[in-house]
Parts: sequence; structure tokens; C-alpha cells
Amino acid sequence: MKKMVIISFLCLLTLPFIFIKTFFPFYRFGMFAEPVKTEIQLEKFQIRYQQNQAWVRIEGIEFGLSKSVFATLMRKAYYQHQEVELLRKTALVMKAATATWEMWRYDGQDSTKIGEWQP
Repeated sequence: MKKMVIISFLCLLTLPFIFIKTFFPFYRFGMFAEPVKTEIQLEKFQIRYQQNQAWVRIEGIEFGLSKSVFATLMRKAYYQHQEVELLRKTALVMKAATATWEMWRYDGQDSTKIGEWQP
């Protein structure tokens, strides 16, 4: 009976090491677990065009998109290096014959012009 208790205890003790394939499984779960850290992304994009010496900001609602969908399109265009194409298509949808279209990227304290298109 005593051998059976010891064998079952050892089996239950080694079972997590069999199912979890990391070297230190108890660091991930339980008393030694690190808190989950999420990085807040401060990256924002903006498209604007010049009209009568003033810059007009485009938010997407002007042509039927929500702000979040338009932000996703701008982020996708940035990471696929298609900023000029997005500016051209936005200008066509807006039907605005203006001098300059620009796309900006803001990340925390920095701002960078990442694209420019002139019709």
C-alpha cells in the first residue's frame, strides 16, 4: 500500500512535466508566475490634404468608413509600403483636386511624414 502511494505521488508530480513542454513549467503557472505585460501601442496615422493654404485632416467618415477601419487601412498601407497608393485612392474617392496629400505617422513623441502625393 505504501509503495502504491509513493508511485502515484511521483506520477502526479511528474505529470505536469510531461504535458507542458517547457523546462520550467511552474514559472508560467502558479506561485512564481510573472504578470502578463501588454505593450500599449501609441502608433497613429493621419492623412491630410492642403486646401486654401490650410491642412484638412481625413478621418474616413467623409466617404463612409469608420475611424477604426480607416486607421487599419492606413496602418496596413504603411507596413506594406503602399502609402502613395493609399493617398492616390483617397484623393480619388474624395474627388478633391488639391495640391498636396500627405500621410503622417505619430508614435508617442515623434511625428514622421511617410508619404506624399500630388495629382
